[in-house]
Amino acid sequence: MREHVPLLAPAPIPPRGAMIARLAKFLRRRGIDVETFGAVFDIGSRDALQAIELAGLFPNAHIVAIECNPGTLELCRSNSARHPRIRLVEKAIHAYTGRCQFHPIDTARTATNWPDGNPGASSLFLATENYPAEQYVQNTVEVDCIRLDTLCDTLGIDVIDFIWVDLQGAELLALQSAGTLLEKTRYIYTEVSHRPLYHGQCLFDEVDAFLKARGFRCCTKVDRSRWQQDLIYENTRRLIDALIPLGPEDLDMLELCVRSVRAFVPQVRHIYGLSTVDPGIPGVRHIDERLFPFDKDSVRRGIRSESRAGCYLQQLLKLYFQLVHRVSLEHVLAVDADTIFLKPCRFMDAERPIFNFGDHYEPALFEHMMRLYPQLHRMMAWSGITHTQLLTRAWLRELHQAVEAHHAGKHFWEAYLSCIDVSGPELGASEAEIYFNFCLRYHPAELTIRRFNWTCASDLDATGSDRPDYVCLPRELRSGPIDHTKLQQQITLALEAQEA
Repeated sequence: MREHVPLLAPAPIPPRGAMIARLAKFLRRRGIDVETFGAVFDIGSRDALQAIELAGLFPNAHIVAIECNPGTLELCRSNSARHPRIRLVEKAIHAYTGRCQFHPIDTARTATNWPDGNPGASSLFLATENYPAEQYVQNTVEVDCIRLDTLCDTLGIDVIDFIWVDLQGAELLALQSAGTLLEKTRYIYTEVSHRPLYHGQCLFDEVDAFLKARGFRCCTKVDRSRWQQDLIYENTRRLIDALIPLGPEDLDMLELCVRSVRAFVPQVRHIYGLSTVDPGIPGVRHIDERLFPFDKDSVRRGIRSESRAGCYLQQLLKLYFQLVHRVSLEHVLAVDADTIFLKPCRFMDAERPIFNFGDHYEPALFEHMMRLYPQLHRMMAWSGITHTQLLTRAWLRELHQAVEAHHAGKHFWEAYLSCIDVSGPELGASEAEIYFNFCLRYHPAELTIRRFNWTCASDLDATGSDRPDYVCLPRELRSGPIDHTKLQQQITLALEAQEA
């Protein structure tokens, strides 16, 4: 057995929970809702205790704990077994998928202040013996390894919200192996080294340059006097989710709508399809509308009519979605299922939601709005009806609370329906006009007004040679069934024109 020698400097052992507390404090200061994190990765899990703490911080997240060290895997299994939201992956994350060499710490021969011999210092790389705080002795084994994007594909994960990575010099390998998944990753908490502890390991400057080139900014003060430190990186892209409410007649357009959103709305994280039956469209997360506090029958009873009950149901679903589905982001783009994007469209201006507008005008809609909440009125000579609308959870909550207070505590959806006059020939309410004018009245300094080039048409040929940013193809304007093959080709041509 190797004789233990005095350490030149004591290696600090962080108290359990200190790093998670630091992360939680950072997110609180940023105003980030921890309930909106869905997929969280703990790469280099050691004993899975960090994964357990991450599960406590992110109450709705599924945690993927990744560890390959044969000496700690049994402990990982034991610790994670009692936590159903934690999935343990017993592999190394690497630049390729297959088998690789791994160098676990020999805990009996390593000189360290860690009572367990610090198996967390195990690495894909061999130690340099230059680190003054610990003197590592490593063994060599062969383990399974996998790229991060390949693992996500295997697990059916299309978005990673948060990555916690501690791989003793292999952090860059793991981040590189994420591929395009990093575009939608919101935060990264990573250990970095300012001086090499291992032969061939990555250093801070490499990790920092890689992440900054992919749209991340470092939110932690860098201390180059240290050998290692933990840093938090934030994605500078302001991500949003997309919501597509689906009626019985909307399924024929859904796949094309989804494809266009993915292609031309670069900020979108998840696309949610809201209906009673899962449409089974790849890339769409189905949300059952039966989870909401109302349904089509209650809408019929609320308006005392069969007329347009389905339409009013979809309006209410949009206004309730973010309050019911807490995992959705703070900003959600509601998109009508018959809408097709043809050019890149951004709906966030830095931290400010972008409000599009149109020229529709129907007096009955504003009469309903004033009955619902008399302090609201038409704020500008344009319409909020645009078939796409970016909704903000905090502002929706304010709207609900204001309406419910005015109607003596009646539920928002009940008040909404009771104010509709169904005797007229036209639509008697518009969630778009209500939300548009509410935000213009109470949050004018916090939003950006910008008109997109959009139109309603019977088909794309009717829009002319100058393609709009997006087009709505409402059923009442169509002369016949949609030619899906032709529409697919037109979307492909629009994509090729964008790339050119």
